[in-house]
Amino acid sequence: MIAPVTLPARPQPPSQASPGRRLFHLLLAIAGWVLFVYWWILVLGRVSREEVRFTGIFILVTAVVVVAVTAIWSIHNRMLYRRKGPRTHVRIVPEDYTRDRLGRHVSFAGTPEALRTDPFVLIRLEHEGKTYRPASGIRSRAETGPFAGRNRITVHEHR
Repeated sequence: MIAPVTLPARPQPPSQASPGRRLFHLLLAIAGWVLFVYWWILVLGRVSREEVRFTGIFILVTAVVVVAVTAIWSIHNRMLYRRKGPRTHVRIVPEDYTRDRLGRHVSFAGTPEALRTDPFVLIRLEHEGKTYRPASGIRSRAETGPFAGRNRITVHEHR
């Protein structure tokens, strides 16, 4: 028998903060803006007119460049969409395990199936690179150690 589905209760309408709390937040916001304006008055009193003009021009040029680059990127993406159409699947990338992230040569001893299914894999760092091999022989020692019950243990061995 299937249990009946119970729908969750309707959410409570949002509540408003008390008048005292709202007044406190308003005073806090006003104090923050007063402090902001006061600090800018201090800064503008200590810098020259040329520095203010340079900063204004720098901000204006930066804004124009950001908007222009964004517009160019959007136009580029729209042209790609018109030329290639919508994406229908993720691009398939060939898996290459000949080198690791540090550029070291990687080799695999044993069958790929054994490396995928064996709960223990021995990774040896050698002068030529890394070697991965199934380590079923060390299973009895690891099953009684601190990693007992784990699905997969990776043992690192440095030469």
